[in-house]
Parts: sequence; structure tokens; C-alpha cells
Amino acid sequence: MTHEERALNCDHQCSTCADNPALKSGLLKRWPIRLSLLGAANCIPYNSDILIAADCTAFACADFQDEYIKDRLTIIVCPLLEESEAKLSEIFGDNEIRSITVARMSSICCNKLSASVKAAVAKSGRILPVQTVTIDPSGEVI
Repeated sequence: MTHEERALNCDHQCSTCADNPALKSGLLKRWPIRLSLLGAANCIPYNSDILIAADCTAFACADFQDEYIKDRLTIIVCPLLEESEAKLSEIFGDNEIRSITVARMSSICCNKLSASVKAAVAKSGRILPVQTVTIDPSGEVI
């Protein structure tokens, strides 16, 4: 349901629903976004810019949707709890991708995310630009 539809369906007819920027439509280009739920073959639209984000990044950075999700296809993963390299390598090898942005936290548990993405690119046999953005718990890019 879009922001406008939510505002029209508001039971209490308050200005909160019509004016709240937090209720604006999301920017996700496809669903699901969790790496473990994606199939490798044909899951990425041709010539897409990809965002591979550690789960926590969207919660730490207030403008995450506008700064990182907008204009990118999003894949989320927890580098501490999930192995990502093999699946990403398969996705990169089976799809025409324009660029990859990695968003990770500054915490120790995110240390291996960028390395896993770069290794997956190498294993895929493709040459893809990879940019890494590191976010600290206060939401600042470092």
C-alpha cells in the first residue's frame, strides 16, 4: 500500500498519516532481499547496480534508503551468521551486473563482508567495480 493509500485509509483522519515522511513508499526494487532466500539464476535485472548490505546498516543510518537503496537492487546478509561468498559468486556469474556497493558496519563482525564480496567477484570470472561504505553505530560514514 502506498503512502497516499495509507493516508486515505486512516481511521482516525489525523494529519499524522498524511504528513509522516516515515510512511512514504519504500525504495526496494524486488523481494525477497535476504541472500539466503534468493535464487541465483536470473534473479537480477540486466545491468543492475547492486547493494550488498550487512543487516545492521539500515538500522544505524537514518537516511539509508535514500543514500544506498535508491537506484540499487538490495541484497542483505549478516556476515557473522551467514556464509555469502559461494551464493554471491553464483549470482555474479549468472547475471549482468553494472556495479556493486557493499555497506557494512564498523564492527568486527562485519570485517569479512567486503572480502567475501571481492572473492565472490573473482570466483565469478567477471570484472565488476566494488565500492565499500563503512558505517559506525551512530550512523556516520567512516
